Amino acid sequence: MAHVADVKAKVVAAGHADIPVFTSDLESANKPPLTNHEDKAGVNLHPFFSGAPVSEAAAWFWKYLEESVAPVVNSENTNPIDIWITETFLDTWLCDANTKKLPYYYFEFFDAPWKIWPGHAVEGFWGLLTIDKKLKVKLPDCLAS
Repeated sequence: MAHVADVKAKVVAAGHADIPVFTSDLESANKPPLTNHEDKAGVNLHPFFSGAPVSEAAAWFWKYLEESVAPVVNSENTNPIDIWITETFLDTWLCDANTKKLPYYYFEFFDAPWKIWPGHAVEGFWGLLTIDKKLKVKLPDCLAS
């Protein structure tokens, strides 16, 4: 929290008081006392790690945002493992995010096999594309406006 205050002071001293200062962490860290010091909360919202089934993943995400204690910037969000799970999540979440005009970026673009280690294979397969640049999923037809 001292680091947040220090960065805020430096941002203001540089003449940019309009730039929000916040951290980015798991949803479990998005609570006081940290949120008392931030302008927003950067939150890694992973329905997968919360245990939400894919059929409820988008609803879990929106419920979290509605109940959040601070204005949230979604800093990381996706669902890994297999193509059906990823497509189901994208079909239900991405179109909602575009309709609600939620700023987002997709984490991550390519699979990253270097992230695989014993007992944690999931981290290497978050990508929309395989490591050899082949699209893994059918993207929904709901462009952001």
